[in-house]
Amino acid sequence: MIDLLEWIHPYVPGHSKDDDANEKPTKVLSGGDYLTFERQKSPVIWDNLYSTASARDTGTLYAARNTIDARNVSVDHHDNYYAAAEFLDKVNDAYLIVSALDHFGMKTVEDQPKKNLYSGMQIDVNVKKEYVITTIRQFVEEHVVNQVPELSPGAPTSNDLRWRECAKRYIRPHALRNHEREKHGITPPSNSISDIRKGEDHIYNYTHQLVVLLKLRANHNNAIKLGDGGRELRLYKYFMLFFKISKCPKYAIAMLQSCKHK
Repeated sequence: MIDLLEWIHPYVPGHSKDDDANEKPTKVLSGGDYLTFERQKSPVIWDNLYSTASARDTGTLYAARNTIDARNVSVDHHDNYYAAAEFLDKVNDAYLIVSALDHFGMKTVEDQPKKNLYSGMQIDVNVKKEYVITTIRQFVEEHVVNQVPELSPGAPTSNDLRWRECAKRYIRPHALRNHEREKHGITPPSNSISDIRKGEDHIYNYTHQLVVLLKLRANHNNAIKLGDGGRELRLYKYFMLFFKISKCPKYAIAMLQSCKHK
């Protein structure tokens, strides 16, 4: 045991032969270990989708927590990271199974698939591989990224807010809109955001956001398990957006710093 401790001791910051003992350690936002990432990912899901007021709303996280009697899962995920992580894994598996049943036209897990069946030769490995890839792509497009809005080709591609004719520059978007309306007679579309949101399916929006975040989290956990650094870097870009809108600027900055070292 003493030999092991002596061998690992030089890896402690400030204790190796190449380190300066008087040098002040550099503060790191994200250490890159599993627990740090779990602390970063859980707040996004908890702060946006976990609420004790949704006890009677079937399909919500808190209702699922009560259904499986997960008493070690509390309102504050910091109280027990591992219980919260295990709970999210169970919810992710449940949604994955239900989505698979719908995708293959099955009513129960014992039922036989009725849709998206494999019709190739049983001994053709290449055809089987192509079927699996195609089926997974269709499954993700239908149940995960369905109805995700995309920017049109004519949308702005930078944050440089200026009028294209007079080249007058602004800092805030509403100032540019006021300039367009007052100086150039351009009025915004009549359909406001509040009018559009009146017809929204809030149950679908909640479920879709939950599924996206759960799959993103599971993908990242799998990338860590397999040591797939390239996939982790790609996922950091998605996490950065979710951290930004979830008011976690330090985590967003940590993702940017991680991508910088690509």
